[in-house]
Amino acid sequence: MRISYSAYATYKQCPLQYKYSYVDRLPKKESHHLFFGSLVHEALHYMLKDIKLRTLDDIHKFYHSKWDDRLFVEAKLKPEEWKQKGLNLIDAFHSKYDPNAQEILVTEDYFAIPLEGGHVLSGVIDRLDKIKDASGQNTLEIIDYKTGKLESQAHIHDNIQLTFYYHAIRSRFPDVKDIRLTLYFLEPQVRRSTYRDEGHVARMKEAVYETIAQIERQKFEPIINNLCPWCDYKEICPAYAKEQPARRWPVPDIKWQEILLKAQGAKGAEPASASTQEVYKPKSRVKEKNSSSQATLF
Repeated sequence: MRISYSAYATYKQCPLQYKYSYVDRLPKKESHHLFFGSLVHEALHYMLKDIKLRTLDDIHKFYHSKWDDRLFVEAKLKPEEWKQKGLNLIDAFHSKYDPNAQEILVTEDYFAIPLEGGHVLSGVIDRLDKIKDASGQNTLEIIDYKTGKLESQAHIHDNIQLTFYYHAIRSRFPDVKDIRLTLYFLEPQVRRSTYRDEGHVARMKEAVYETIAQIERQKFEPIINNLCPWCDYKEICPAYAKEQPARRWPVPDIKWQEILLKAQGAKGAEPASASTQEVYKPKSRVKEKNSSSQATLF
């Protein structure tokens, strides 16, 4: 099977959510947070594809052409405030970007790395740069943009998503040493970096193989966690139905429930009430395309 970090993280958070999304392929609600993050990423990709020719005004026009106020009707901030926030992130990034500090090899880099058992690890890396290390030797830097809050250095050291990316690039460029992995937090304009080795990769693979085995055994029991109120599938989740009154979580949206139930019927997916009700055991958990090919870089 093909597994990305997003799919892996979804399963670890809640196996039933994974089933609804990746097995049943039920629709998801339009999210202003996801739209905002995706559009900022898209604007940076557009900027860096030809940084010498595209002016800041060009980038603003691109951003405005993709904007959709309708997704922000229920957001706490007004649509124009969200829109300006994105422009501020783009402007700050543009003002700090030094084209001479690195050589961008590729942006929006899709990868698909074979694993044992015929499985495939896939995903998209925001940016891959050729840089100099502390000794002046050529190496690589993997950059992942973040529009969310600043994370601690300890969290970044433990970030398994970065290990996915490290393994993908290391598989293509096995002779490159000391690959730097950087999370670029756009709002504070802070870059935090870390490194990986083959020990990290071995532990990541073990976790991925264990997750794949559980998916193949169709282990899709729901897990209650602090993100349940924001789940796209709470309207049809038996665990949410049991927990919602006591926890005073939002009441399910009847119209969205009808959409999901209709989609389940159209796709032949087994209803949650039948497939998970008997095995449901409440658990608590707090939330914790281009392609660069194998090449001689140096």
